[in-house]
Amino acid sequence: AKLAADSDDGHVLYGGGKDAENLITDADKLTCALISGAKRKAQLANPIIRPVKVKGKEYFVMVVHPLASRDLKTDSAWLNAQYYAAERGLDNPIFSGMLGVYDGVVLHEHPAVPWTTTGASSARVAHNLFLGAQAGVWAVAKEPYWREKLFDYDNSVGFATGLIHGQAKSAYNSSDYATIQVVTGAKAD
Repeated sequence: AKLAADSDDGHVLYGGGKDAENLITDADKLTCALISGAKRKAQLANPIIRPVKVKGKEYFVMVVHPLASRDLKTDSAWLNAQYYAAERGLDNPIFSGMLGVYDGVVLHEHPAVPWTTTGASSARVAHNLFLGAQAGVWAVAKEPYWREKLFDYDNSVGFATGLIHGQAKSAYNSSDYATIQVVTGAKAD
């Protein structure tokens, strides 16, 4: 949820060619064309959004709401890519847990992707996340610790553990860095 919070105008892409969240309808679904559009937006961003490297290959990552995933699975371009271009064997998305790969973008679905009623006439909207390298940061203020203490003449043991940490979306010059929010219609089942 932290990566989807308060995206600036330059790091948002709306489904259906819309230019505002309150114009999104149920018909403005997640499509392969929108995924490719988000990739181009990342490549042309200033500063550029860099892909992550996995086994020497460059990929972007997109985390989508399950209802946006449902809609994507009806896109014929998506179906063809998964039928004819997906890896065979144990690396197939069916076995790896990812939704699939399209145009160098690895897609995962997750129910924690924000889902709001902020579209046209209170339409349901998914705030899918397109991510590059260094999209989020994690800081540790106090390293993890573990303490044990004996009580009751060594008949009982107490344990304590702790860590002070936090996460946030990366920013550069007060602007989002390495994230693009892809806002689409996501009608409930």
